[in-house]
Amino acid sequence: MSVVEKIQYPDEFLKEENIASNINVLWGKAIPILQHRKQLYDRYTRKNDTSDVIVALEFYISTIATGYFGGKEPQYKVKKINETQKGIIQKVFEKVFGDKNNPDEFQTIIDYITKYNDNGSFFYDCVKDYINTGACYGLVYENNDNEVVYAHTSSLTSVAIWNYETPSQKIGLLRYWTENSNNGGLTVHLELITKDYKKHYIDGIEQKNISVNNKTDFKEVQKDSKEVLWNDLPVFAVENPDGLALFENVITLIKKHEQVIKNNANIFQYNDDAKLKITGFTPDNDPIIQAVDEDGELKLDDNGNPIMIKNPARVQEDEAILNAKVFYTPDNTGDIGWVTKDVNDTASENHKKTCLDLALMISGVPNVTDQRIY
Repeated sequence: MSVVEKIQYPDEFLKEENIASNINVLWGKAIPILQHRKQLYDRYTRKNDTSDVIVALEFYISTIATGYFGGKEPQYKVKKINETQKGIIQKVFEKVFGDKNNPDEFQTIIDYITKYNDNGSFFYDCVKDYINTGACYGLVYENNDNEVVYAHTSSLTSVAIWNYETPSQKIGLLRYWTENSNNGGLTVHLELITKDYKKHYIDGIEQKNISVNNKTDFKEVQKDSKEVLWNDLPVFAVENPDGLALFENVITLIKKHEQVIKNNANIFQYNDDAKLKITGFTPDNDPIIQAVDEDGELKLDDNGNPIMIKNPARVQEDEAILNAKVFYTPDNTGDIGWVTKDVNDTASENHKKTCLDLALMISGVPNVTDQRIY
């Protein structure tokens, strides 16, 4: 699947007078990115994986990295400028900075805001999203108590829009959700936020699923339109420049690791269900016979060929041999034994360990269960 790693448009693209004709195009650009992130998140959870062998190293990598980077929220401290620094700044810029600003007041405000926003939870959720999908987002707004609130919004439903400046600047955030329609389909809702407005759109065409090939007809819900009064885009957004999740480059190694375990399991199962090999002995009954009907007539298929079935007498004979405590071969050339596969345990374990070590090394996550590190 071709993935658009970053949505970029000139500032004019999101102007209020232009967005009505551009919203459908914008949604088409967002779909491949959101679908790619959904695939990455499914790899992380492995919840819907139906493989026989699942070793969720993606979950391990993400959990260790998220705990390391997101376990403690960032601390904010206002730096006080001394008189010497003020003089240098005034001399260079010919302006006076800091005379009317009290650092202690700023620090108190920052501490207050971070406290009622549950800063730790917000930061952890953002780190987890970034590691699992390569992006994370947050919304900033003012509640009814005039408090500045920032809330995490999922990278599975959100994507930022950037302009072409160097470095590129955020100019919008697109969020989506779906509702089940009365006909069993999906109704897609979009919310677009810029530094000037927040708008709500509803797709007039019911969808069976989310696809880049779908025709859409988004119309604005006028009553939900609001003016943004922050004089800036009230959005926190971080997107990996390569569009990569932390474990994405090692998915093939994870698959190889699982394949080694699966191969070993298949060999053990094969040996558990091994066939008994007997030489120098001929059974009394044939293994396959032609089927007969209730009247004793031979059965034929539509082409006139005989229909062959397992011989019940041979099945009973084989079971008797398998259950016998002693078996005798009629001559000295006879032999009896199980047909099994040999397992090179050392080579298998080395192969498995190599895949595991490379996967963790490339993703930059330590193997905390390896006793050699203690």
